[in-house]
Amino acid sequence: MELYQVLILSIATYGAEAWMLKKRDEKRLLVFEMSCLRWIMGVSRRDRLRNTSIREATSGQVTILDKINAKQLFYFGHIKVKTLLEDKKTYTPLKTDPTGLCKSKVTAKLKELYEDGTSDVKLKLQLHPTAETIPTFYGLPKVHKAKVPVRTIVSSIGAITYDIAKYLARILGPLVGQSEHHILNSKDFSDKMQDLTLETDESIVTSRIDSRSELTRMHNTNFALKVVKECLNNDTTLSERTNLNVDQIVELVSICLNTTYFSYQGKFYKQQHGVAMGSPVSPIVVNLCMESFEQQALQSYPGVKPRLWLRFVDDTFVIIERTELEGFFQHINKLDDNIKFTQESCKDDTLAFLDCLISVKNDGLLTSNVYRKPTHTDHYLQFGSHHPLIHKLGVIRTLQYRADTIISENELIPGEKDHIKESLKNCGYPNWAFLKANKSRKDQKQPDGGGQPNKARVTIPYIAGLSEPETIPTFYGLPKVHKAKVPVRTIVSSIGAITYDIGKYLARILGPLVGQSEHHILNSKDFSDKIQDLTLETDESIVTSRIDSRSELTRMHNTSTLFE
Repeated sequence: MELYQVLILSIATYGAEAWMLKKRDEKRLLVFEMSCLRWIMGVSRRDRLRNTSIREATSGQVTILDKINAKQLFYFGHIKVKTLLEDKKTYTPLKTDPTGLCKSKVTAKLKELYEDGTSDVKLKLQLHPTAETIPTFYGLPKVHKAKVPVRTIVSSIGAITYDIAKYLARILGPLVGQSEHHILNSKDFSDKMQDLTLETDESIVTSRIDSRSELTRMHNTNFALKVVKECLNNDTTLSERTNLNVDQIVELVSICLNTTYFSYQGKFYKQQHGVAMGSPVSPIVVNLCMESFEQQALQSYPGVKPRLWLRFVDDTFVIIERTELEGFFQHINKLDDNIKFTQESCKDDTLAFLDCLISVKNDGLLTSNVYRKPTHTDHYLQFGSHHPLIHKLGVIRTLQYRADTIISENELIPGEKDHIKESLKNCGYPNWAFLKANKSRKDQKQPDGGGQPNKARVTIPYIAGLSEPETIPTFYGLPKVHKAKVPVRTIVSSIGAITYDIGKYLARILGPLVGQSEHHILNSKDFSDKIQDLTLETDESIVTSRIDSRSELTRMHNTSTLFE
């Protein structure tokens, strides 16, 4: 399959980004793909195996047309990103890489905090930039929306201010969500919808910030810093999280938010407005700004205020009188030139918000169900993929948990779970996986510390069939974390080396000396012959052992011992 992916498929789809396929072209591509897969499997049409069976055994549910579509969407996003970067009012091209200048600014500030005695050595080393990764800009097409807009993303992992931003995110994080209008997640929203009834003169509306004024670009940095400072001054528990004072924290936040440069295709740009995209502290700062903005908007509206205003980041759910709907949104769109809301009204007594579908009953009662976008495909993590079993069981548990927590009418839950089971079975999930996922987890021991999870982890490589929880024992009660990297057997190829011919000659001389011990086994047949007619006594046991992987066979002896 690797040869097929690398050699055949890559050549067959070369230049597919610009293809305009007709139905007959799509059919020919599918026939070609299936011919290749049948050849790999060693079967022909005479074997009467369905195409779906062949595909599941080789490439899963993804067809060559899906891969072409993904290529075209990626290229489409690339074109749109280039168009966005041509907007000089939003992005300014830079002639040189500003990383060195930013690093000097950061290190000077950290040195100042250390010399003042505010920061200790540990904090200074924690925040000191150890990498100089340049933030990278890219775009992801939103295929579920009209005209396929692009979600712009900046990856700042490893950037100069990344560690400082993570530290500030831990300090500012607890300040988010203090507003009564804040929504934590879909379950929190569903809980707040319980027993709500819509009056005859009211309407439900969802609104979100216009895509042209993205969340991280909508606020002036000075306004953001002002809001952060106000929240920190009102925080009575700040000293429990850090030794830094409010002004020092605000100055570090300013450095992070104003470090807005990034690279795209080897060129450097600077974002002109708003906070730095991709920084861990930016979403928290924007949430604080949104809480301040919505408080101002609701308090300053002269008419009848909405009965309910719930917000998740930039998505808002509103219950408001119909006569006030137009005037209220005109009011909030006038407050800030950078913040503009679009709205969507109820259709056929239903309205989608997050992954909830809100329905209005005849008596005005609001109920919630699971919502799936029109582009949803019911494709999840394939059960045959090389992932830990706990991840696959987690897919089942997560989807079932969503059904239990979001659906307000109990009689609809079994139907949703049947749909989940059918969808996952198409992804290869067997019946025993559902039984195992639904098992009660009461027998699992909670770590010490009042039920709080232990921060320590044991990281082990994941190998299918060997790294599952039932196989690997618990290390002193610490949870295990799998990493994708597979351990490698280290090999040194010395063919053609200086000592290679001498080594072969010595191997012929020393070879006959091996195996003189009665404990030596030549191969499996020799072992089978030696255990013939052996009987185990009642007080005896059989055990297998092997040399620890940390002390490999070729490294475990001292060279002088070998010469003896």
